[in-house]
Order: sequence, then C-alpha cells, then structure tokens
Amino acid sequence: MKIYQVLNNNVVTCIDKGKEVVYIGTGIGFHKKSMDDLEEEKIQQKYILTTNALTEQLINLMEQTPSVYLEIVSNIIERSKQVLQKELNENLFITLTDHIAFTIERYQKGFVIKNAFLWDIKKLYENEFLLGKYAIQLIHEQLNIDFEDDEAAFIALHIMNAGFNVGIDVMEQITKVIRDVMKIILYDCGKEIDEDSLIYLRLMNHLKYFAQRIMSKTPYEEKDNPLIDVIVNNYPKAYACSLKIKEFICESYACEISQEELVYLSIHIQRLLDV
Repeated sequence: MKIYQVLNNNVVTCIDKGKEVVYIGTGIGFHKKSMDDLEEEKIQQKYILTTNALTEQLINLMEQTPSVYLEIVSNIIERSKQVLQKELNENLFITLTDHIAFTIERYQKGFVIKNAFLWDIKKLYENEFLLGKYAIQLIHEQLNIDFEDDEAAFIALHIMNAGFNVGIDVMEQITKVIRDVMKIILYDCGKEIDEDSLIYLRLMNHLKYFAQRIMSKTPYEEKDNPLIDVIVNNYPKAYACSLKIKEFICESYACEISQEELVYLSIHIQRLLDV
C-alpha cells in the first residue's frame, strides 16, 4: 500500500477502497513521503474515517499535537477495547486526544479542575475508571505529569461516551440519573447495601442502560407484562419504589416509564430488599 500523506513521524494516511485511512505507529512516517510504501509491520492503530469532516478534524489535530500524546491515546484505546470487549466510537481518538492535550496545557498553567462526578464514576463505572487510572499512569510515565483521580474520571467519561455512542454532556446526565435513582432506592429500602455484592452490581448495570434509555428517549416498548400482577401482589414495597422512580423521571426528564421497565426495576429492587 502507498502512503498518501505523512502527518508526522508516527502518523500517515493512505487511500484504501476510496476512503482515507489513518495509520499510527512508532516511526511509520519517519523519512517517508507521499507514494512511498507503507511499512505495515509498524502499524499500531488504524482508523477508517467515514466522513470528510471527521478526516479533516483528525488530520488537523494530528498536525498540531505532539506525537507522544497520540501514542498515549492509541495505547489507552487499545487497552479499553481489550478490557471492555467491545468496539468504541471512532470519534474517541479525536475527543480523547483533544481532551488530554487541553488538560496538559491547562495543568502547565496551574489550572486544575475537580470532577463533580468522581465518586459516582468510581462506583458506577469501575472498569472505565480503572482505564482512566491506567491513562494517568501512562501520562506520568511518558510526560512526568501527575494527575489526580479527578482526571482519571474525566478520561473514563470519554471512554464511557464512546461505548454508549452519546455526547459527554449526555454521559454526565446518564450518571446523574443513576445517582438520583439510587438515592430513591436507598432511602426507600432503608438499609445498608454491600456495594461489592453481586446483587448491587447487577442493579448498577441495569440502571446504566435504564438511564441511557431515558436520555435517548427510547424506553422499553409499552406492552402488557403478565408479571406485573405478580410484582404488585408479592413485592408491594419494591413496586411502590419503582412508582416513585417513575414519577421522578416523568417530572425531571419528561419521559414516561413503561410497564415493562417497572417490572425489571421492581425485580432488581426486591433482590436488594431480600438481602
């Protein structure tokens, strides 16, 4: 394959089946020029750019960003895919590179921002937070910059966003929905809950997708669920809690909760009550 454009020593583009593809690898562009052969054994990351706007964004970013930042971000994304076992939105490379470059610039000027969602992200998105910790460790090793857990949480938000395919602002709203719903559940249950228990983790996992459906306005399809009578008759306290959550979501986010959603919420809440 022939190189189309050399962006820097570690980044080149090629044309493959009519699409511009970005290849990242240590030394992949060193002493190279347009129409030279691509050294495929040096490829560490490959990005197929699906739109001209995305191509222009990425190329402009790479031309202005130190190559070490690009290597750090490539490493973070590769580790994230391995840990989460799923593909991530291709925009992550752009948004995370831009975020890290801006954060480092801000840090060097003495500006440090606290993350209001630090506690929530630690508890609700443990894998993504650990990836954020991995990221700040890489930054320390490569650039001798020491970030606090607040930055690990910011990076975790970007990774979560890429997994859910929503914007960072929406991801923050999703986190807020989970936090507020959990407050209702904990108050209603009136008991301490082991946050390391499997039941708690299952509830958290359900609430992540519940909150995503709320923010994307795509709740479960409304239909009669034969379990609803069983829930009402056998789990009245859990069902009552679910109705409070429904009222809260309706008032706060103008989103109706379906009968199907109430059933699943009640089942998870009952598991907590049974402990």
